[in-house]
Amino acid sequence: MQSSSIINQIQNSLHEIYPPGEIRSLTRRILLHVCRREPYHFLSDPNLRPSETELRRIADIIERLRRWEPVQYITGETDFYGCSILVNPSVLIPRPETEELTELIVEHIGGRPLSILDLGSGSGCIAVALARSVPVSSVTAMDISKEALRTARANADRNGVAVSFVEADILSPVEHIASLFPRTFDIIVSNPPYITESEREGMARNVTMYEPEVALFVPDNNPLLFYRSIARFAMRMLNSGGTLWIEINARFGRETCQAIAAEGFLNLELLRDLSGKDRFIKAFC
Repeated sequence: MQSSSIINQIQNSLHEIYPPGEIRSLTRRILLHVCRREPYHFLSDPNLRPSETELRRIADIIERLRRWEPVQYITGETDFYGCSILVNPSVLIPRPETEELTELIVEHIGGRPLSILDLGSGSGCIAVALARSVPVSSVTAMDISKEALRTARANADRNGVAVSFVEADILSPVEHIASLFPRTFDIIVSNPPYITESEREGMARNVTMYEPEVALFVPDNNPLLFYRSIARFAMRMLNSGGTLWIEINARFGRETCQAIAAEGFLNLELLRDLSGKDRFIKAFC
């Protein structure tokens, strides 16, 4: 097999399923993951060929991609705000918008030694990125899922940061959850489930078929379910002058602000993501 033919094989196998730009990205990820080589290495060196073992691994990945399995679950990892994050079907794959939220919080902190709580942490990507970016701060992460917390702990270890972990359900009574924490916080951040069931039909199959539904969807008749509980808890657990940061469904920006304000937050900012959509709320206690 010529060195360039492996690239053609990958691209030809995926061209009916994925758009050209995504195929180029997938090709690079596959070759880096399996061969530890960039595509240009194969194009520039005619003597460079994958081994038989590598070819079998590449064929397996291609088959899984053809079944719409996310490449991040196949490789078991992804990049998030300069961190290497382990992912698996127990946690969501971090999105670029969540990186934007993390960047906003890092800028807000400005290197100060603050106490931070990440609610519904999932893979721990936000908590780990904040602990790495602002090492003088103390970071705690909470999630309802034992499997997700196991992954988040592994990500903290993987990135060499200290994060405390708590297993709890944000929909539980506020006083019960509050009793699990020995301190209050300067910042509370959350990226909770916010996609309504009626939006499911328009979503990509690699999301709906593989990512955990419990971390994605909320009922059509109660789309702000988590935000009310988060705001109620944050009002109880934030220090004076503390800040709540949340990622939201762009369809419900005004309604989410109203729900947050109804729990006692007075100073709110509705912020847009890089696509120009209402995506984040910053609320002061």
